[in-house]
Amino acid sequence: MKKIVSAIALFAVTVCAAAKPGHVPAQKSAETSLALFVDAATWEHCSEAISSYRDVLGSEGLGVHIYHADWESPEQIREIILELADNARQPLEGAVFIGDIPIVRIGGAQHLTTAFKMNEDVYDRTESWVVSDRFYDDFDLDFSFVDSDTSGFYYRLTEKGSQLVEPDIYSARMLVPRSMDDRYGRLNRYLEEVVRAHSEENPLDNVFFYAGSGYNSDCLTIWRQKPLAWREYFPEAFRKSSTNKFLNYRYGRDIMSKLFQEMQHSGYDLMELSEHGAADTQYITSAGGSDNLKEDLTRIRSVLRQYYSQYRGTEDEQPFLEEAENDYGTGLRFFADSLYVQDAVRDSLEDALDNLRLDRIAELHTGPRVLVLNACYNGSFYEEGYVAGYHLFNGGKCVVVQGNTVNVLQDKYEDELMGVLAAGVRIGAWQKGLPYLESHLIGDPTFRFSSPDVEFASRYEALEPDLQYWLRELDSPESLHRAAALKKLHELRADDMPGILLRTFDRDASWQVRLEALHLLSFYPGPECTLAVLKALDDPYERISRMAARMAMFIGDPVLRAPLQKIADEAADRQRVQFLAADALQIMDSRDPSNLSCLDGLKSESDETKISSIRFMRNYNLHFAVPELLPMLSDESLSTKVKICLAEALGWFRLSVNRDMISDYISSMSVDGLDPDYVSELRKTLKRLQ
Repeated sequence: MKKIVSAIALFAVTVCAAAKPGHVPAQKSAETSLALFVDAATWEHCSEAISSYRDVLGSEGLGVHIYHADWESPEQIREIILELADNARQPLEGAVFIGDIPIVRIGGAQHLTTAFKMNEDVYDRTESWVVSDRFYDDFDLDFSFVDSDTSGFYYRLTEKGSQLVEPDIYSARMLVPRSMDDRYGRLNRYLEEVVRAHSEENPLDNVFFYAGSGYNSDCLTIWRQKPLAWREYFPEAFRKSSTNKFLNYRYGRDIMSKLFQEMQHSGYDLMELSEHGAADTQYITSAGGSDNLKEDLTRIRSVLRQYYSQYRGTEDEQPFLEEAENDYGTGLRFFADSLYVQDAVRDSLEDALDNLRLDRIAELHTGPRVLVLNACYNGSFYEEGYVAGYHLFNGGKCVVVQGNTVNVLQDKYEDELMGVLAAGVRIGAWQKGLPYLESHLIGDPTFRFSSPDVEFASRYEALEPDLQYWLRELDSPESLHRAAALKKLHELRADDMPGILLRTFDRDASWQVRLEALHLLSFYPGPECTLAVLKALDDPYERISRMAARMAMFIGDPVLRAPLQKIADEAADRQRVQFLAADALQIMDSRDPSNLSCLDGLKSESDETKISSIRFMRNYNLHFAVPELLPMLSDESLSTKVKICLAEALGWFRLSVNRDMISDYISSMSVDGLDPDYVSELRKTLKRLQ
């Protein structure tokens, strides 16, 4: 508990003057606890419903603290969380923020997201700093307070703490969107539904998945294999055809009305919508058909690459280009307004998209108990209206929604170990294992489906995992148990993890287990990781080969060139894998025009042009250029601003074949007399690489 005690000391000074919150203590008989943080007005209007929620959790053996106040700062709340977590008798397993609880915007932490790379020096911080509750639930992260305004509290991630997201507790928001009427009434009705949900016997045996247009390159192989993967996750849902459904935008021109009907189906236990999104919009389908949208996206990518090469470094173009390159979902919001996209493409996109906006979601009564929004910005609880909140508080049976506060990567491993939900694991305990700054639960994180696998669920949720139990589970006949064992052993930093993961990847027949092994190897760069990627590029499971292609792009080892070229030449049936393989090959090519343009930008007289070229390398690690880049860190002729940007960008070379070269160079640098902000960035990069 050393890290908790030190964190308390860090924040104690700032909270000493704050008014003491009201406190309803947790039930003493419970072994673990949950903390509810409620603003004073919400407590006044909803205390009875909140207390009922507390009571039903108490009946399940979870002690619940309630703290209510006019909260003045995030530190007030974090201090309480850290004190509760340090209670050995009744340790804290989660926190729920009900109503208007301080919102934290984090700067200098984009490497903790899946895709978000908006330039913090160009964009307003209300857009470029990431809203995240990792401030509250990840105790190893260290933050320095910057200031606050009406949009939230601003903190910068420092070099003193971890540079990985590994939450110590789970957390969730229960926040009725400010743009909805009768906010307290909606919260009361929602909590009544949550209490009912906790009182019912309900196994996870009815699932729904929807794939929107333009997502994952519209690859039919991804779509074809999704049911096979989910059958392994949720076996009870595949006992009959009526309890699993997989739709996509190709199902006719009336797909919107079909989806509208499915969203209100109260029989679904879990629904995932995988699509593009914004805070107030779900981009559902293409009215013009898949071929038109696919052609548009191909043309857009070509235009973007062209402008990347020709217009690097000006204030107007670069932020748009960086944001659009990160993710087409975010890009869609910029394409229609951009002066740099051809009129025909822009008009076609405006006509092609059929969207689900907040006013239509308000008409729904969202039926599934658990809703996963695998989309950009749908979980933006800091906005007046946000998609996740409208689904949760529209009077349906939904009790928890997973959403994202910024844009997300198309190739994000969004359903990692989702099968544990069918084993009766609390959704908060599942969410805690997803290492993303932007991913959040909106609603009840304590919800769990009923299951006979009580021991496994208990072991998975345990705050102190049992090393020997999980070592034994590596040989379990249940694929879910073997996959979960890999995750838990990784969290425990078990001996010889690279070897365990590589052997598992080589030998296990389960897609779920091998996918988890490959994913976890990305945290152990080295020969085992590269060897697994080499084998995984030709894996029959598209999700594994796609993950391998992305990892290959960030590894950059020449041994990967031949299999990547084979994919680029022959794998037309795996569009997303082929797309990533092409990018990986480009990065390895020192003669590629885009790469040469990037390196030429480093020689410019303009700091803005240099920075633009450096930022390009966060998405596209130019491994061959590392020997040329490193001396720039010590170049006294370069501005500190440029060197800070370069130090930060080199931290993205975490998997690179040249990562040790970078780490060794930075470690050998003398920091005497250097700018403190530069020293801080160098130390953050070292932690990211090591």
